Amino acid sequence: MRYAIAISGFHPELVIKPFLRMTKTIDELVLLGTRNEKSMETTKKIGEFLAFANVRSRYIEIQDIFNFFEILANLENLIVNMGKPLWVNVSAGPGIAISALTFFAINHDVIVVFYNKENDKTTKVEISKAKDLFRNASKNYDLLKLIEKTPLTLSDIAEKLTLSKSTISRRVRILKANYLVEINKKDRRISIGMTNTSRKLLERKE
Repeated sequence: MRYAIAISGFHPELVIKPFLRMTKTIDELVLLGTRNEKSMETTKKIGEFLAFANVRSRYIEIQDIFNFFEILANLENLIVNMGKPLWVNVSAGPGIAISALTFFAINHDVIVVFYNKENDKTTKVEISKAKDLFRNASKNYDLLKLIEKTPLTLSDIAEKLTLSKSTISRRVRILKANYLVEINKKDRRISIGMTNTSRKLLERKE
């Protein structure tokens, strides 16, 4: 069963937009909601949209949406009965409910998605990769330090670190998977630059 989880909240677009932008299709979306009139109305609207998209919706009533452990218990029951979800949406709901979803995602290596209404952008975070973030940053400190001031090509990096281009390419792929470098393409020239994440980690190292 390919499914995902979201809190209904009060704004249908916070659930619908991320659903539309995820490349992995699901058969069912599990919605956690309450008896609050607005929450029930939102759940209904989301369900109608999903039916139009030929995706089932399942509603689970939460008695106290501010109870971290009640939400977590419901999530753990889902994974026992339905297996691991493809992703969880943390866009809607109160902070404590979002914390429960995120905690669940970390424990089970589930992808976390978030929709930002201000810039109409959906962000996907692969939690499993976060576990390697600090280790890979530390292991590749020499490479990150090299591109701290300006982006460099693979050839430039290989020459300065006296390593083969293929070795640097492998290291760059690992760093990119951890959101520690970005690939810049300009005038047929490909260069490797730092991200805000790697800059902060470099400050921590120093």
